[in-house]
Amino acid sequence: MSRPTTRAGNVNKHPGQIVLDANRVQRSRDEVATEKNRKQGEKDAQAAVVNRAHMKIAAKEDDMAVQQNALLLGPSKLVRPKPHMVTSKSTRPTPTTGAEPATMNKGQSLLHFLAGA
Repeated sequence: MSRPTTRAGNVNKHPGQIVLDANRVQRSRDEVATEKNRKQGEKDAQAAVVNRAHMKIAAKEDDMAVQQNALLLGPSKLVRPKPHMVTSKSTRPTPTTGAEPATMNKGQSLLHFLAGA
């Protein structure tokens, strides 16, 4: 098999040069990391803006729901409290020994008070 011969008009032409020019220049790790961080920062900022907008809308919707419920239910009705029986104040028996009930002195611990009773 013989090789094709180059025509005289194409001797100094480089048809693959277009492809070589279109290739990107290789970047360093630092440049790639910087670009990635910048893009992530932009994405986070946009997400924060969208999140704030969603929160505002949700708050408005909550307020509207409360207002609609208030309109549907109407004014609240007053409820009269139900009466209950009053029992006597003291139902415990009083000591029959005639002694005064023991009182705890200031600074006395509960254990000492109970031990003395």
